[in-house]
Amino acid sequence: MRRISYLLTLPHWRILVTASVVLLNGCATVNPLLDYEHARALVANATGSFDLYIPNHSSDREEVVKTPLVGELTRADAVKAALMNNKDIQSLMYEIGMSHADAVQVGLLSNPSLNGVLRFPTGDGASTFEASLLQSLFAVFRRPAQQRMAKARLGKKTMEVAFAAASVAAEASTAYINALIANRAKTVAIENAKTARELLFIVQERLSVGIGTQLDINTAEAEAVEQDLLREQAELNADLAMLALSGVMGVEEVRGLFSAALTTVGQPEVPHQLEHLLALAEKNRLDYRARKIQVDIEKQKLRLEKRKVLREGSIGASVESRGEGTELGPAFYVELPLFDQNQAQIATAEYRLSQALAKLDAQRLAMRNDVRFAMTQHRAARRSVDRFEKKLLPLRTESLALAREAFSEGKTNLLFVLESQRQLLQARIEYLSRLNTYLTSVSAIEKAVGVSVCGIINHLKSEIHDANHASDSMACSK
Repeated sequence: MRRISYLLTLPHWRILVTASVVLLNGCATVNPLLDYEHARALVANATGSFDLYIPNHSSDREEVVKTPLVGELTRADAVKAALMNNKDIQSLMYEIGMSHADAVQVGLLSNPSLNGVLRFPTGDGASTFEASLLQSLFAVFRRPAQQRMAKARLGKKTMEVAFAAASVAAEASTAYINALIANRAKTVAIENAKTARELLFIVQERLSVGIGTQLDINTAEAEAVEQDLLREQAELNADLAMLALSGVMGVEEVRGLFSAALTTVGQPEVPHQLEHLLALAEKNRLDYRARKIQVDIEKQKLRLEKRKVLREGSIGASVESRGEGTELGPAFYVELPLFDQNQAQIATAEYRLSQALAKLDAQRLAMRNDVRFAMTQHRAARRSVDRFEKKLLPLRTESLALAREAFSEGKTNLLFVLESQRQLLQARIEYLSRLNTYLTSVSAIEKAVGVSVCGIINHLKSEIHDANHASDSMACSK
């Protein structure tokens, strides 16, 4: 078979090969720092904390983690420590680096193929050398679409990792609140035990002057012992809650890193504009945004599959050397789509797009329900806490004081005093449970909306300012 070719001298051929190698090598580098910073910005919007572990760039991580654990430990400190030191977050951040590397790889041209044949004569004559250098042509045309898909996958992975980090931050916030309430419950249990001991002392004083019976002593002492047992359980619960918090923060209490005293949580009031929160969630919920990116990826996959009717096509150069003559000419390779026209892969891509759209709709519905549920729980918890603070606890406290006074004056019996005392002690514990529900409901709103409470307030203020500014502009135009 004779190739149609044109003659080139050997120096020209060397120049062509060298230029091709330089063109294909390029100077691609893998540096995902900007993607890490993007994840940090997303987490900051969701949590209000600008701290996040960055692989190979958080060299002062240990110092950052130890700093807030000296003195008082606030909720913000707990979230910061978790974002910097939680091992799950650290491992997830490397997935962004891997996804970035994949995007860089897609941007590289595929390597050319070099084929060669060397034939020796069986008799007289010169040996023959044939070689061809081919580069995939269709891969070059598909490269922009594949780069867009790789970039979208990187964005999706960044969203997913940021959402996971924000979830850990919410977990740290909840663990902090649980530890705070558990420590308060321990304090209340100590006060309850003290209250029970005070009543026992009163009963003993009365019996010493001939008022009352041994039954009164036994009843009051049993109540005091019961409160001591509850105090011991509260102390255990507080220790377990502190261990759970230190685990989320990624530190160990036995190393002395978690010796700080918990402080109270000052929660800003959450705006109750439901439609505003739903709109914020659609713009900021990271898992929902990642799902939208997946829909875009599936659309791009479908377009790419439709372009793969011609799957393989390569062009290049071919050289043949026989004796003293050398011939160089173009070469090409094309796979003819006679039987397989990629119909099945196109259909699969269409089904995957439909599936992605269905999942997006389901995610949107679940997201909106999360916001409604969190807001409903928050409103109910806020009303309950207010009623405990303003009504029930003052009434129970006053009732016990009056019952003790009446008991000291002999106007009522011990059982009435014990019942009043039990009601107060139970109200104290129940109040802490309601307070825990209220405080954690704020974290639930942040997670459901995908924006910190301060961010929600700032968004609302910005919209009000824009609306007022628009009204003023309209008034001026009139």
